[in-house]
Amino acid sequence: METSRLLLRPPLTDDADAVAAICNSEYVLRCNAAPVLTREQVAADLEKGAAEQSILLLVEKESGQVIGAVFIGPDTLRYQVDSLCLSYYLAQAHAGKGYMTEALEAVLAYLFRERKPDVISARAFSVNAASIGLLEKLGFVREGCLRRGVRGYGDVLHDDVLFSILKEDFFAAHPA
Repeated sequence: METSRLLLRPPLTDDADAVAAICNSEYVLRCNAAPVLTREQVAADLEKGAAEQSILLLVEKESGQVIGAVFIGPDTLRYQVDSLCLSYYLAQAHAGKGYMTEALEAVLAYLFRERKPDVISARAFSVNAASIGLLEKLGFVREGCLRRGVRGYGDVLHDDVLFSILKEDFFAAHPA
């Protein structure tokens, strides 16, 4: 998948160092429930994600550098609904430049056209104003907040804000 500034592709074994540096950064850990991972754990996760087609890495075209990732998984809060859940992170040096907006627009269009779920959800810690703003900009609707829903990095309890976007709402806002 390609956007104007990004190549979105499955991970390769050689990506483990770059991904480990991003996902283990204080910037990402602060608003992510994942633990610090070793390079070997990251490599294993990337291999599994590539096999399951559940991870796309964001590669900046100009530099060829891995700058983030998007994860596609099951929506475990819905029951017997054709749904998916997105999560994502971006290297701090590339935050606030529209890269994740660009990436998620492409991923959402692909998922709704090719995998055809009825709804896609996403979640963000209530303190993560950038992620909440991104989801709202993309047309996601805030469904609610699971108060003290996640114990994150540094043993901090976070409120977990739940969002979703319906297929018809996405295509109304993003006509092809």
